[in-house]
Amino acid sequence: MEAEYEDILSSQELFIIASPSDRTEGEKLFKFKKAVSSFTTVSSVNMPSLEAVSRCELHELSRDMQQLDYSVENLLQSLVCSFAGLLERQNVYLFEHIKEQKESDGSDITEFIWDEYSYPPEKELSVLSMKLYRRFHDIDRRLRRNADTFENNIKIAAGYQLPYSTLASRNLIDLIPRTCVIDTDYIQSVFVAVPKLSNVNWLSVYQSLHESVVAGSSCFIAEDEDYKLYSAVIVRHDFEEFRRNCAKYQFIVRRYPTDDDQYGATCHREFKFYEVTHYQNKVFVDYLKAVVLEIFDLILHIKVLRAHLGNLAMFGGRVCHLLILYPEKDMESQLQQKLREAFDVKKGETNEINDTFTSGTCPRTCYLIYKMNLKYL
Repeated sequence: MEAEYEDILSSQELFIIASPSDRTEGEKLFKFKKAVSSFTTVSSVNMPSLEAVSRCELHELSRDMQQLDYSVENLLQSLVCSFAGLLERQNVYLFEHIKEQKESDGSDITEFIWDEYSYPPEKELSVLSMKLYRRFHDIDRRLRRNADTFENNIKIAAGYQLPYSTLASRNLIDLIPRTCVIDTDYIQSVFVAVPKLSNVNWLSVYQSLHESVVAGSSCFIAEDEDYKLYSAVIVRHDFEEFRRNCAKYQFIVRRYPTDDDQYGATCHREFKFYEVTHYQNKVFVDYLKAVVLEIFDLILHIKVLRAHLGNLAMFGGRVCHLLILYPEKDMESQLQQKLREAFDVKKGETNEINDTFTSGTCPRTCYLIYKMNLKYL
């Protein structure tokens, strides 16, 4: 399991590339797509027509979107780091979940459609920016509230004292006459509380739990809300080993007539705590799986809008082609090398935009590239 987990956590990046779609640059982009198609999933983004803005407003919006981009990615990273242990115990890997959800919708990790209902393209860019901010703050607020509720529920479950005794711990004197109990220097009767939810049949396995179990010695005695009680006869000095073997199946072995060492009561509390927390964990993990899809979608909207703003600033608003690319594991550097080759960019030169613009366009810049870090998912 650890090897699989490390494999999933290997460095991954999602790329968004913007380039003018005129003939010359379009041919370069086509050449690039063909060169990386063997190791990269690629999708084109069909952006709706968005409102134009002044250069002064463009500066401000670009700076705001850059900051929002960082904030949302930090929120996603914080979510994963805070609940990494819980997610691993539940065998849930969020990036795999995102890909599976995309596939179930008939798409892949790179396919993106602008949400025109949530972010109407006819609205001013400042309005769209505010809507993205509000969505981020709404997600953040809900996540914090639900995380606090989850942690409080776990604390309550941990401190809860069960108000009743069960067959795992109650006094058996009124249930089983002492004359029916074997108690010699060599062998003894023991009593086993088998959880009703157990999928293991006690009568089919008990003789294999220890070589000293007397064959055919077990019988059903009673049941309550949580357990069925069985008897068995074993060699006295093998009691502790037999108890440990039974615990592997969540069978609680106790002596007659009382649970003097509180073993049964302790095990019962632990089982009940597991039942409660298992349900709480499942509910919260299902919520995390839903919210990570929401955050992922928000990040893509922000990065696509940043690419649109970058196009306005660097290419003077020329018609721009947007690509979202997801390379195979360890192929990120190869993808960027193919991109430089297609656009004749020398190694060491960069076209990664930092959202700080000057007037006019930059003749050397032939594409813009944005990245989404996925290594912590």
